[in-house]
Amino acid sequence: MTTYPEIAVVLVTCHGTIKVNSKTHEPFSFRMPDNTSMTLLNAVAPGVCNFLKADDADKFAKNIIDKIKDVEGRQLLQNDQASFVNSLIDALKIYDIEMKKDITFNLSLKDEERDVDEEEYIHHDDKSYKIKQFSTGDNVINKEYSRNNYTEKNDSDWNFKINVMNATGFPELIEILKGRTTQNDNTYVTLEEIVNYLQKQGVKHIILLDLSCSSFISMPPPKEESLMDIDDDDGDDVDGEETITNKRLIRNIRRDTMKKGGKRKQSRKKQKLTKKRRQTRRKRRQTRRKQTLYRH
Repeated sequence: MTTYPEIAVVLVTCHGTIKVNSKTHEPFSFRMPDNTSMTLLNAVAPGVCNFLKADDADKFAKNIIDKIKDVEGRQLLQNDQASFVNSLIDALKIYDIEMKKDITFNLSLKDEERDVDEEEYIHHDDKSYKIKQFSTGDNVINKEYSRNNYTEKNDSDWNFKINVMNATGFPELIEILKGRTTQNDNTYVTLEEIVNYLQKQGVKHIILLDLSCSSFISMPPPKEESLMDIDDDDGDDVDGEETITNKRLIRNIRRDTMKKGGKRKQSRKKQKLTKKRRQTRRKRRQTRRKQTLYRH
């Protein structure tokens, strides 16, 4: 049986989405459970895709392991979790440099079908690597994480996984919470499930290093959601889900989710993604996977 430390360092390198209630236009959220706190690092701003190469995920995982082994790193981990996370950000930014150069060059080309995700990634660079802290009872966005078990599970030692980096054997939480499978299926796990599981294992503080995308997806409220088929064979848009494309709505949600708790005062109308644009974006995702350049 796996034993977890009271302060758990969790690395997320799989896909991620922020699901937004289609009625209220507020992100689905949960409350931090009793006797539990969290330091959260988001690699990208809300509503933005992250771009991460498999070898960069591996390098960063090794940086975390080295930091935990280091005397100074262990002291920060025990006494000042925010400073511990800050000490890792410079390494992440180094890996970003080449990625941003490549994407900036791509965007400089006159292409009628410019990649919106790439544009947003560059445009909101100043909002990346933000640290937020949560205590018992605080409202937290219930982000959903996923991966395709057939094509992505064994991509690399660390890519497309959720690992506890300072527990023996680096337990992988997607498998623990959802079970092992070799089928060509997508597996989904929410941040609430992760937090509740770790709390039951005796973890008092969670350091979550989230390198996944934070794309907004509009979803019906839970009562309506139960009537929808929310499974899909490629991890893209599914029945009951709609990618939010209205820039004003995205801007408002991003502004509010950058705040602690992510509450909203006003609602906005959702916008549908056209079928043609959905197909174009799906083809681009598939092409990038072949090039080992992943959107998380």
